[in-house]
Amino acid sequence: MSVILPILIKLSVPSAPPSTVPSFSFQVLQTIAGSDPTDFKLIADNLPSNLRQVLQDTAQKQVQQSVTKQPTSRAKKPTKELSLDFSEYGEDE
Repeated sequence: MSVILPILIKLSVPSAPPSTVPSFSFQVLQTIAGSDPTDFKLIADNLPSNLRQVLQDTAQKQVQQSVTKQPTSRAKKPTKELSLDFSEYGEDE
């Protein structure tokens, strides 16, 4: 894991031509962190300061993007209007 984390961190930096590699790399980092948080923290704490900063910056950008990408839910206008007129329903005979 100590070999793979620096590679994934470097791949998680957004590149000039937009690519899915940074977001995929960050998802893998999140999965690793979630599966073994203690080891992830130990390894992340021992990373060079520039890689730790990249990891923190990337995490903050991902959080900001996920907040801005959340769809605003707007209620759709009902297709049929409700009415209290029960005259269309027949009387019991």
